[in-house]
Amino acid sequence: MFKWIKRFMGLASAYKEAEGKYGKKWYRSKTLWVNLIALVSLFLNEKVGVPISEQEQFAVLAVINIILRAITKEPVRW
Repeated sequence: MFKWIKRFMGLASAYKEAEGKYGKKWYRSKTLWVNLIALVSLFLNEKVGVPISEQEQFAVLAVINIILRAITKEPVRW
């Protein structure tokens, strides 16, 4: 069991190293931008009054996030 833990910890540290070198910049994250647009649209919905319920907005955002999660290949580097 200790060998497995040691091996896992080695992989985790290697991933941390690779993440720092090979991750994408935060502003290139599609997920971040979609969620930011959703946040802005939520505030605008109160002002403009788009006839979409909160449940529908949540469902659409959840589906978009699932799709983006499926196609994401690299981590975000802050």
